[in-house]
Amino acid sequence: VLAGPRRTRQFAAGATALLAAGVAGLLAVGLLDARYAALLVFLAYMIGYTPFATTDRTALFYGFVIDSEHILLAAVLLAAEYFGP
Repeated sequence: VLAGPRRTRQFAAGATALLAAGVAGLLAVGLLDARYAALLVFLAYMIGYTPFATTDRTALFYGFVIDSEHILLAAVLLAAEYFGP
């Protein structure tokens, strides 16, 4: 509330990017199993829509793009399970 919607979206995208960098770093040094790379796709998706989550968006944007982000994660995890080693 104090920072305003725009700054809050920027902070949220930045925090998500830091989390993605942490996951990538842990993957790079072998502290996380390779299947956790699926989280990077999910985090990139979240970073991608965060700047566009404004109050003038319709219910379709929030319902389809944001609220159904778990469907993307499920698809990535299923693909990783099916096509992975």
